[in-house]
Amino acid sequence: NDVGFRCVRESTGSASNPPSLVNLTLAVNGITAGYSTTGTITLSGAAPAGGLTASLRSNNVAATVPASLTVAAGQTSAQFTVATTVVSTAQTVTVTATLGGDTRRIAIQHLIQDAARVFGAA
Repeated sequence: NDVGFRCVRESTGSASNPPSLVNLTLAVNGITAGYSTTGTITLSGAAPAGGLTASLRSNNVAATVPASLTVAAGQTSAQFTVATTVVSTAQTVTVTATLGGDTRRIAIQHLIQDAARVFGAA
């Protein structure tokens, strides 16, 4: 009689399949230049121990975002600030978030100048 053993490896998926980036939102889709708004990234599930860090970028210097954003362990989302500068003409800005192979983009449709700030009024 031959007796054999078979080894089976099981995985809970938490380490090998971390949550993915499912959404990128902004509190507003248009903003007056010189002011800021809040952005949020959302994951498909809770971040593992140590959290997950997404990279952020803006395609236009008229709006800046932090280079990265960490979703804390056990959380499904995190917020960041989009800061804008005064501009002389309306601008369109695209904010991009990337986590692993997942990328999400959102546009700030109109970055409108604040005439009072441009002309130095209080």
